[in-house]
Amino acid sequence: MFHDGQRDDRRRHDGLRGNGARRADTARDDGLRGDAAALPSLEQAAAELHRLHRQRSLEGTYGSEKWLTALANAYDAWLQVACQYLAVTHHLAMLDGLDRDIERLRVEAELVAAGLELPSVSRPPPR
Repeated sequence: MFHDGQRDDRRRHDGLRGNGARRADTARDDGLRGDAAALPSLEQAAAELHRLHRQRSLEGTYGSEKWLTALANAYDAWLQVACQYLAVTHHLAMLDGLDRDIERLRVEAELVAAGLELPSVSRPPPR
């Protein structure tokens, strides 16, 4: 039904959008870091970050630990896509636990400073 190029693009997209940690890890292994032509658009990354933030906010108090970890991994995968577009350095893939949470906050602030609107970070008032 699909020729190989279409199937690969679909698999890459599904991997990032997936709800499971396995899918987010697969997306990172598909070469999304190095090949800018294979990256989803920055607009798509922003939309997914908004969607996942909303989902994390709603399910943050009653979701299972496994589900919340999967949401965090998917959110981080989309943060990494946005970082590539806006040339923001990150270490999300190398960290875990509290260190990863702190890095996520730093990366979100850097992305906002670079012009990306994120619901989890408010812009500082103009001086």
